[in-house]
Amino acid sequence: KVLLAQLLVCDWLLETRTALWEEQGGSAQGPVPSEQLSGFQADLSSLCRITQELPCGLARVFLYEATVRLMAGAAPGRTQQLLDRSLRHRSTRSNLICGKDKSAQDVGGEREHAAALYLACRHLPTPLL
Repeated sequence: KVLLAQLLVCDWLLETRTALWEEQGGSAQGPVPSEQLSGFQADLSSLCRITQELPCGLARVFLYEATVRLMAGAAPGRTQQLLDRSLRHRSTRSNLICGKDKSAQDVGGEREHAAALYLACRHLPTPLL
């Protein structure tokens, strides 16, 4: 139960940091300041450690790895690969939150799918779409 709470908190922090970045203009404003980027990376590192025990959050890791690349102004090719990986990732293990109900697991991936599509359409160059 503690890991699930940690997963929720990390996801909330990263989602909030992403929303603030978007409000400030996102990739159109260029790379973010290094202190903002290092805070995002620290939260992402925590999420990575948690998903070693709870693989149900792995699609979120790919999504936030792509987000941090967009925030840093990195080359878009690898960012596109991470977003594609987030779109393709389907957990084969039963989700701790959703249990063994396959339909509940499918619904759980819709958020990541929508977020990855949004980031790709909003921030990647048109030729990569």
